[in-house]
Amino acid sequence: MGEVIQLPLDRITERDRRRLFQAASSSPLDIDLVTGEDGTPCVLAYRCGWTHPSFRIEKSMGLWQAFDLEKGMEVPVYESRLASDLIAAISYPEEQKNRPTAS
Repeated sequence: MGEVIQLPLDRITERDRRRLFQAASSSPLDIDLVTGEDGTPCVLAYRCGWTHPSFRIEKSMGLWQAFDLEKGMEVPVYESRLASDLIAAISYPEEQKNRPTAS
């Protein structure tokens, strides 16, 4: 169906956000900047209209990481240095099963 992705903006630069939006523009994801319930800004990516988060996305030390919230994963299910690769992995997970992660 779809996923909602929350990104902590304090770890993502304006340049990162532009790259993320550019990558999402050619995917089935819609990205929106919103303010969370606790007042902190976050980025949400929607696919197929889901309203609850399926993934948590973080960027640390130049590496994008996606954590599966539905499965309660403590380790990233996907990592990449490129926002475009991360968006592709989340948009088309069936195509990413045999693809190695960037490190």
